Amino acid sequence: MSKGVKCLLMIGPMLFGFVMSLTTPVVQIYFIKHVDPSIFAISGVLATGLAAAVQSITSNEKMRLKICRWFYWILVFDCIAFTVISFAGLESVTTRFIGIAILSAVSVNLWMVIMKDSLNNILSGAALTDFQSLSTASYLWANLVGGILSVILINRITIDLAIGAQCIANAFCAVSDWMAYKKINSSIEVIIGRAR
Repeated sequence: MSKGVKCLLMIGPMLFGFVMSLTTPVVQIYFIKHVDPSIFAISGVLATGLAAAVQSITSNEKMRLKICRWFYWILVFDCIAFTVISFAGLESVTTRFIGIAILSAVSVNLWMVIMKDSLNNILSGAALTDFQSLSTASYLWANLVGGILSVILINRITIDLAIGAQCIANAFCAVSDWMAYKKINSSIEVIIGRAR
């Protein structure tokens, strides 16, 4: 794997993790005060059920290949839907909880499955484990820094700023993953071309 692809695969999740750790306390405190317990419970059940269905569907390689053709549109949909749901949630907490439950169960799950599949096409064995460990460590360090800053800045971050930052981080992560995905697939096509 090239350094460029490795950087793209790591920078998006790192930024997303940093921003989520920085802003999630503000967002959770704001919304948990306004949500009905039954809506909170329903959103959890909905997210789990839909995630189980998506994972069952994507356990088939042929289905994953079909879904990969729609990856760009899955990312676009996720970014737009996340932004709309996040800001609509300021007016309707139910919209936020149900919308985010559906979104995380469906588009985020598809997004992650496609990225894992793509990574599995270029890495295996110890190299895959090494990259996954490095990627996870980087993500966790970014989360730690974001968490420390959230303790310092908690009273200075407004709900609008927190949601806006989360939407921008989500879009940045989508763009970096899309670029990495395209680079990985083009390198696979070159290798296959050489083998012929």
